[in-house]
Amino acid sequence: MEREDHSMEWKPNPLGIEFMGGTELYSMAVRPPAGRQVLFSGIIPKQTEGCDLAAQVADVLGQLMERFGLAGLTVFNLIKISVALFDPDGKPTTCAAMYDEFNALYRAWLAEHEVELPPVRFCAGASWVPKDSLIEVVPECFEPAAIATAA
Repeated sequence: MEREDHSMEWKPNPLGIEFMGGTELYSMAVRPPAGRQVLFSGIIPKQTEGCDLAAQVADVLGQLMERFGLAGLTVFNLIKISVALFDPDGKPTTCAAMYDEFNALYRAWLAEHEVELPPVRFCAGASWVPKDSLIEVVPECFEPAAIATAA
């Protein structure tokens, strides 16, 4: 039976690790007992058909901000973001162009949110990402101890 949890509530497992939402294959976010690190599952665009990379990046980064809000975080809690870019044509030159386009879109997003010290980032071409997406991102966040103990 497939588990689909959209309650957005933190639920602890027997070891005290808290999980938020998800399916039987992944949780949308995980917070270790110390409450210091929050791990998220990959985020892909909700809509892909007829959408170019710019539209899919905007969708994914919008979902990222929604999840941060649900987890009580902001963009300033972001310490790492992993990015997979998929070129359906499989051409290295197209993938390089996608990388440049993503960098421009990501740079603008960071500026929009006044992020002067960007998080660590991993970005690579992928041979496949789910549901005909051109992009998937996986964010990792950090909560300072004062915030973590209040949560």
